Amino acid sequence: MKDIKGDENVKCRNILLYILLISLFVCSISSAQQLRPTITFMHYLSVETMEMLMPLIERFEQENNINVEIITVLSSEVVTKLQVMAVTDTMPDVMRLGSEYINLVEADPFADFTPYVQRDGINMDEYYPPILSALQYDDKLIALPTDISTYAMFYNMDMFDATGLSYPTHSWAAAAWTWDDLIQHAKKLTSAPNASPRVYGIHTLSPISMWPWWWNSDWLDIPARKTLAQAPNTIQALQNITDAYLVHNVMGGSFPAHTAAMVVNLNAAIPNYTNVVQARWDVAPLPLGAQRRTILYPNGLYMAKSSQEKEAAWQFVKFITTQVESARIWSTALGRIPAMRRLGAAYIQMQKTIAPNVDHQVFLEALEYSQYPTTRMVPAALQVENALNTIFTKMRTGTVSVPAGAAEMDLVVKALLNWE
Repeated sequence: MKDIKGDENVKCRNILLYILLISLFVCSISSAQQLRPTITFMHYLSVETMEMLMPLIERFEQENNINVEIITVLSSEVVTKLQVMAVTDTMPDVMRLGSEYINLVEADPFADFTPYVQRDGINMDEYYPPILSALQYDDKLIALPTDISTYAMFYNMDMFDATGLSYPTHSWAAAAWTWDDLIQHAKKLTSAPNASPRVYGIHTLSPISMWPWWWNSDWLDIPARKTLAQAPNTIQALQNITDAYLVHNVMGGSFPAHTAAMVVNLNAAIPNYTNVVQARWDVAPLPLGAQRRTILYPNGLYMAKSSQEKEAAWQFVKFITTQVESARIWSTALGRIPAMRRLGAAYIQMQKTIAPNVDHQVFLEALEYSQYPTTRMVPAALQVENALNTIFTKMRTGTVSVPAGAAEMDLVVKALLNWE
């Protein structure tokens, strides 16, 4: 006769064993998850950009067994939040920042990547030298670059054709397309004062931070704690650009509205101009004064010195910035120039899908002639640039002379920086 009671006991034991095994399995997973490091990543990128980047971040998590907790902030609040975090040792492990980093350096919150780069044999020749110089502070490499913006000259080809003018050179190394060439072209492209609508040769030559470079000067000598606003070559730069307004009368109008034939702008303006400029246009180098120079604005990943997960944070930074495919995906999502030299062709290919008839190589070549503004290397960066622009407005409207304006710039900037 079958022992029913015995069978039931066996079943009970099997069920209990099964429950025990499941419990052990769940516990082991929980323990593994607890052992898996978690890093925080702060950014102020758009929702659309992050949607493009999330598969890349998730791949990092899977391949490296590291959790990434995303912290999203507004660009307008990132500095304030990080300043508070820096003094309370609550910084995120990794941050994506641009030039606003300078507002945080006084608290010394960033780790130096130099030991990690040397330990892991990272080839820094992959990056354009001006980028690395821009990300050095106090002899420390405080960020690894991800993407870049720079400036070139946009010009309306239809307006050039209508005036019978040749297009500017597209080579930054060429001796042609000088400052005098620019002014002569602009004068021919500017309509008579009584024309309606009035058309100008140049919309704007901003930003002001690079003007002295064109004549071998600068705004600040930071090691000497000295402004160069009254240096002879800076005054020459200010006089030349003031003359473009007051003597040659070639400044004004709007490039998108076809009331200006040329404008200095960032590569990031390409998508907008593609949509709104109803004319053929292209890009060229900035004009050659004593030298040809443009601005470099790099963005990068920073690591907190106070991070409790430095190795995991470094692995994330390394994954994004030094792996070619990751770097390509990142810069493509942002629509910016990639920091890695070898991705130049990929950038051009991407940009050709947006503006197929534009010479995007001009922006890549610009990086060899670029530098980071000294005005962005001081904690009062935005105040300094705002002051320079405000005072220059008085020069270009004839309210003050160039020498008097330069003297005022010198005094105001010294006061902002607490320099004697």
